[in-house]
Amino acid sequence: MKLKERSTCRISKGPLIDVFDLGKLPLSCFPLPSDPSPEAHPILLSLNEQSGLVQLKHTVDPDEMYNQYWYMSGINVSMKQALKSIVDEATKRSRFSLKKGDIVVDIASNDGTLLSFYPSYLFRVGIDPAKNIKPENCDLHINTYFNANDYITHLENKKAKIITSIAMFYDLEDPIQFAKDVSSILDENGLWIIELSYLPTMLERNSFDTICAEHLEYYSMTSIEYILSAAGMEVEDVSLNDVNGGSFRLYIRHKGKANITDAVRTMRRYEETHDFTKTSIYFAFASRVENNKNEMLSFLKEQKNKGKKVIGYGASTKGNTILAYYGIGPDLLPFVADRNPIKWGRQTVTRIPIISEEEARAMNPNYLLAFPYHFMKEFLERETDFLKKGGKFISPVPKLTIIP
Repeated sequence: MKLKERSTCRISKGPLIDVFDLGKLPLSCFPLPSDPSPEAHPILLSLNEQSGLVQLKHTVDPDEMYNQYWYMSGINVSMKQALKSIVDEATKRSRFSLKKGDIVVDIASNDGTLLSFYPSYLFRVGIDPAKNIKPENCDLHINTYFNANDYITHLENKKAKIITSIAMFYDLEDPIQFAKDVSSILDENGLWIIELSYLPTMLERNSFDTICAEHLEYYSMTSIEYILSAAGMEVEDVSLNDVNGGSFRLYIRHKGKANITDAVRTMRRYEETHDFTKTSIYFAFASRVENNKNEMLSFLKEQKNKGKKVIGYGASTKGNTILAYYGIGPDLLPFVADRNPIKWGRQTVTRIPIISEEEARAMNPNYLLAFPYHFMKEFLERETDFLKKGGKFISPVPKLTIIP
């Protein structure tokens, strides 16, 4: 595995302070039983006080994570609704009367779910490096990591009216250059929307499962604005939501073009008041996570001793982080159910077999441990028969909770 260790901040180039060491965790993947176990790598969270950016100290070669990508947006109903809301907001906030041929771009387009919600008369561009996923509902698929040069090669000097970057801005080794590239292809009056996990929410909810090799940065408004300032852009509006366990959605324009809202000013004041550059905040977070780990392990051992059956629900990157950090293998959790057929017959990073939801239901488990717990509402609606039989869900974050 190609691994690069940093000694300076990705955006300010200033020094880093280590704040939470999760040890060595395997790269999130879903190997076949015959495949070698995934290589472990350091997951060490560090803070730069100047920029306020919390970041991983080590970078894994992105090709090892994105050439073969396991997540598909269109599988989950809740995620489809969230992506539709982004397109609805984008078109509502656009300063153009969008017409035939106007360019809209989705960076990290995945299977094209977000692009599918735009009118088909627009020229929809999907940019994504994954080799195993071809987005539908797009007029141009650029199969690489986003950069302005590749965009210009395909579209010359044509500017995009709307650009979206959803749940990917934290995957960047050089966020400032990425923002500059976006700025260079965005129309003078265009809109850029990013959505990603919000650092204060991650801390408040003990959402350590957000931390993984893919996610190099953990952003606040403070660190986002540091980047945008260097790229000649600014935040016009911001909102919080529960996507992926707690995210913020930012509406960004070229500097001087944004009508900055009270929501932006309120978030700035909140972050100034709470000062997320204090190391004590992160040490306390790490302590809470360790307590949750001990509680979960005790619970699973107790259920095993009682002869109760606990099955995982949702083979996900978040789940792999929880399983690896907690040290949960098939001895405590014999199976993990998932609705994505390409994962069936594979295993988690801790070698737990992945089965279909139908197989899991047939086993009549006492508990389903939901790893993508932020979709709990959808899970409860989907598993009404399981609940009627007396089954219960377990949410691992912000602390072990039995539902209902």
